[in-house]
Amino acid sequence: MKHSGSLQIRQELLGWYDKNHRVLPWRRNPHSTREPKANDKYQSIALDTPQQQFAYCVWVCEVMSQQTQVLRVAKYFTRWIQKWPTVQVKMHTSPFFALDRMSWSKSASAGNK
Repeated sequence: MKHSGSLQIRQELLGWYDKNHRVLPWRRNPHSTREPKANDKYQSIALDTPQQQFAYCVWVCEVMSQQTQVLRVAKYFTRWIQKWPTVQVKMHTSPFFALDRMSWSKSASAGNK
């Protein structure tokens, strides 16, 4: 009996999420039943994105999210992934060049004031 109650809670929670989740560029949700809304600023990452590239996107957003709010991260995340879509591409760029060009450190610290 205990197991069936937790299964029901899990199904209800996942069903709610599939209908109500925020659309963020590093997420992908093959079960989404959420209709696009007029105020959606971003599209989720494509479902057919290769697993390694998807993992890189999640890693980038997690690092960025340590420094600032999620909605601010989304703007910079999209620009970052457009410029450096994979770890291999990013490896050939100086980290200081990346921070300077994206104004990430300045924007993150300015947003926290």
